[in-house]
Amino acid sequence: MRALVGLVTLTFLLASAHETAPEEPSTGPNPLASLVRSAVDEPPLYGRVEQRISAGGYTYLGLRTAREGLRWTVTMGRGEREGTEVSVRSLGFSPSFYSKRLQREFPNLVFGIVDALD
Repeated sequence: MRALVGLVTLTFLLASAHETAPEEPSTGPNPLASLVRSAVDEPPLYGRVEQRISAGGYTYLGLRTAREGLRWTVTMGRGEREGTEVSVRSLGFSPSFYSKRLQREFPNLVFGIVDALD
């Protein structure tokens, strides 16, 4: 249930960000519609932010994880700075996501909520 609430919140925030973003809004299909939903009990993804790409109202973060190497996630807002240790609560993922705005493909992109670790 938490994942569903988070997904609805993320959908609302993405829609709001496109309305106020100074860049041109996306004209493609909603990327959230094709997400593979994460299990509610799925453990968070942990890693250190190695790369950060701003894209309108959301940010792509390349996380260096202990077990999976570099793993990409996208979140609302500015995200965390490079070098920050984070946890990501997944709301769903796309096995292959192409960003028209960035003209870049992201394998296994996690859509999630990112929190800095103390």
